[in-house]
Amino acid sequence: MVRHSSLLFWENPFWWQWLGSAGEIFLVLFTLPERLNTLAMQQPKLVYDTLFAASWQTLAAFGKQQGVQLGMIAILHSWGQNLSLQPHLHCVALSRGARSCGSWQPVRKDGKFLFLVKTLGQVFRAKYVAALRAAKITDQKLFDALFA
Repeated sequence: MVRHSSLLFWENPFWWQWLGSAGEIFLVLFTLPERLNTLAMQQPKLVYDTLFAASWQTLAAFGKQQGVQLGMIAILHSWGQNLSLQPHLHCVALSRGARSCGSWQPVRKDGKFLFLVKTLGQVFRAKYVAALRAAKITDQKLFDALFA
């Protein structure tokens, strides 16, 4: 599941110090489905490493489509509000990216989201499954459930 929302700099002066005059930032949330909880308990390093990698690869791919290099800061949360296992990343991303010439280019189109949520989720899911397969995870039932 992928969700994201915008945060405006003037809501918290800390952002001005941290990012300067970058403008609008977005919180992008990458959440793993409950079906992966058993694997997360058995192989936490694999699950969390692939969560970071797939999240970054997803955002980087969306930036690359627009000819820019995006940046993000990610914070891992392994538990949900009710203290049950719920691995997810909170990613802070800018609404613009760096072009190869060094200038900034906006990546946000219209609307209130940085990218289309459904498309972002599909790309993330495919990259996450590819990372699990590359790590020699072969549970086809697990993969089928992730795309159900």
